[in-house]
Amino acid sequence: MESRFKGICPYASQLIIEGDGRKFVSALVTLEPESIAAWGAQNGMAGDSYRQIVTSEKAREMVQGYVDELNSQLNRWEQIKEFHILDHDLSVEEGDLTPSMKLKRKAVTSKYKDELDRFYVES
Repeated sequence: MESRFKGICPYASQLIIEGDGRKFVSALVTLEPESIAAWGAQNGMAGDSYRQIVTSEKAREMVQGYVDELNSQLNRWEQIKEFHILDHDLSVEEGDLTPSMKLKRKAVTSKYKDELDRFYVES
């Protein structure tokens, strides 16, 4: 699903899917810094920081459109119901990626456990 999303969303850097043992599928999203800076400039955010752009409502709406497009290709039980855009890209230095730029899934889901758990809190 991750590679499918990257094929749909030209701004995607990483998509980390969470769903095993959960009530529904959720995701953490990171956006590619250079691409999202160009997108931000085209959407009234020229000169804004990466964090300002990716945490904006406009960026959330843009990503939601790509998530909706991906969901239209998936079975209902596979569809992403909730997502969170991280305010930074993942990196080797932070222990999120291997030197060959592969995702360290266990490390990332552990590191962002609080963000993921918030999706499943009953209100």
